[in-house]
Amino acid sequence: MTDLIAQNKNNAFFSPGYDIVIDILPENDFYFGCIIEQGMSVYHLSRVFEVDLESIYSLNNLDPMQTINQGEVIKVPIDKNKVIFNPNFRTDIHPHISLYYKVKKGETLYRIAKEYLNADTESLLKINRKQTPELKDGEKLLVGWLLLNDNKKPGTKLAENTKAVKIVPVLKPKEMFVTINDIPEKEVKVKETVVPTKIKWITSNVIAMWDRKNYVIKSLFVLHNEARIGSSMDIYFPMLKKHVKAKVLGRIPEGTYKEDINLFVSPGVARELGIRDARFMVNIKYEM
Repeated sequence: MTDLIAQNKNNAFFSPGYDIVIDILPENDFYFGCIIEQGMSVYHLSRVFEVDLESIYSLNNLDPMQTINQGEVIKVPIDKNKVIFNPNFRTDIHPHISLYYKVKKGETLYRIAKEYLNADTESLLKINRKQTPELKDGEKLLVGWLLLNDNKKPGTKLAENTKAVKIVPVLKPKEMFVTINDIPEKEVKVKETVVPTKIKWITSNVIAMWDRKNYVIKSLFVLHNEARIGSSMDIYFPMLKKHVKAKVLGRIPEGTYKEDINLFVSPGVARELGIRDARFMVNIKYEM
C-alpha cells in the first residue's frame, strides 16, 4: 500500500518542507493518498496542490454531497507539468513540498525516469545523490518538488477580497393625503418624493462554514458581520457553479469560529450549493 502523506497535527495546510510519497496511476499520472484530519477539506487540498475539485471527486468516485469522515484516505492527482525536476532547484530559498516515489519490485531507474518522469537517468541519480542505478524494493526516490505559493492560502480577510462597491440610489415615492384649508371637505391626493436612500452593494470572496451535524435543516439563512440584517444575500459556489439566495439573520458570535471565517450558512444553503466540506470558498453579494 502506498505510504501516506506525513501530516503535522497542528497544520492541515501543508507547510514548506513536507515530504509526501506519491504513487502512479495506470496512465502513469501521479497521485498521493492523504489521510483526512480535523480541519482538512477537499477544497483545501485542491487549493494547495492546484487541482480542481472535480478531478479529486472523479478519482475517488465521490459524490460532492457525500460526507468525508476523519481518517479517510483521499487520492489527490498531481499535475506533472507543475512538478519541478531540476537538479539545480534551490530548495533553501523556494517554499516547496518534496515528492518521493516508493520503488516497486522489478522497477528500474531507467523505467522510472523515462516512463514516469520523462527525464534522463543522470538527473534522477543526481537529485538523489546516488552513484549507481541499482534500486531496492521499497526504496524511496526523490522525483521532484511542488512549489508552495503563500498567495494560494485561504483565509484572506474580507476587506482584502472585496471586488467592487456599487452605490445604488433608491427612490421611495410615498403617497399621502392632505386637507386644503380653503376646501375642508375636499381631499387632494399629493405625491411626496423622499430624498434618495443610498444602498452599498458589496461583492466579495469569503471563507464560509456550516454545521454538518444539522443537515436536516432546510431554511435558507446566513450569519454575517457586515450585511444588513433582514436583507437577502446572493451566494455563488464557483466550483459547482451553483447559486442561492439566503436571508441575513444576524451576526457571527464573537470567538465562535476562526478569524478567517467570514460567513456562516445554514445546512439548507449548503445543500442547495452542493457543499460537502465544513469550510469552503464562495462569492457573495450583499447590501450594507
